[in-house]
Amino acid sequence: MIRSTAFNAIRCLKSSWELTTRAPAALWGAGLILAMVDGCHSKSRSDEWEQPLRSSAALAEPGWSFETYESSTSMGPVMMLGILGFSIVFLVAYSALLAWLRVGYYNGVKTLMHGSQVGFGDMYGNTRNWLRTFLTSVLRGLVFLFLGFGGILLIVIPVAAFGSGGAALLGFLVWLVIALPVYIYVSLGLLFMVQAAAIDGLSPLQALAKSWSLADGNRGDLILMCLLQIALVIIGFLALCVGAIPATLLCQIMWIEAYVQATDDGSARAGGSRPERDSPRAPSGPEPAPTPAAPESSSSNREGTFDPGAWRGDLDVPHTD
Repeated sequence: MIRSTAFNAIRCLKSSWELTTRAPAALWGAGLILAMVDGCHSKSRSDEWEQPLRSSAALAEPGWSFETYESSTSMGPVMMLGILGFSIVFLVAYSALLAWLRVGYYNGVKTLMHGSQVGFGDMYGNTRNWLRTFLTSVLRGLVFLFLGFGGILLIVIPVAAFGSGGAALLGFLVWLVIALPVYIYVSLGLLFMVQAAAIDGLSPLQALAKSWSLADGNRGDLILMCLLQIALVIIGFLALCVGAIPATLLCQIMWIEAYVQATDDGSARAGGSRPERDSPRAPSGPEPAPTPAAPESSSSNREGTFDPGAWRGDLDVPHTD
């Protein structure tokens, strides 16, 4: 399928919904487990960003200084290092579990798209690429960490240099004009890194290159897909929060479906429809017996009027008048 068609938001939504109707127990059940683990993982990462963001927001408060900030922290360096070490170990173990779940789920969706039925247990059967998926997730996280840290520096550096709330406002405006567009552009290029590692078994750098090439020239369609998914989640929350979970799972399937459609050799079908069977041939009767060849006629039995002198030609007897 052409990439521009694969990343069409409406087509992808319809195809993903059709997949969920074909294997609801597998996609909804295993997807719920994956979403819960991924949600807790995202929450832990957001907590890591919460304190730096609050600290950067406090820079604009009157009377702020580095001395007052240092005096407000009550933890000693040993305790801080211990908490940091425990957080790193926990994050690595949690990321490994998430990578294992992703590999099974992503490949299960691909199998369903190829026309085969999958059960709940099949969503955890193909996990051979979990290590590469884990390493790819780490690389992707480091890229986002670098982008986020660079954005915070745009706010902190003006305050450290000029020490005023106006400098913080200036830094925020610079972040809004420069850092945010760069962050969005790079994020769209990294959207399919995990899918490339989990489904195709690519290394982290190969997955990065693959994801970047898929996004090249299609960032507009990817933005529209993101906006559609945001709208689905908002509608789900408005429905007494009951529809938020199905909407989140559907968005997850949409990214997998789009990647498979964009990279597959053509055997994957929209919605995972089964291949059409060949129409049965009409029963054929027994083959007719071959018609025996007619015996070659001799020169004396040639068509036409009987020639009494034909024997002379057969025996090469010269004619005499």
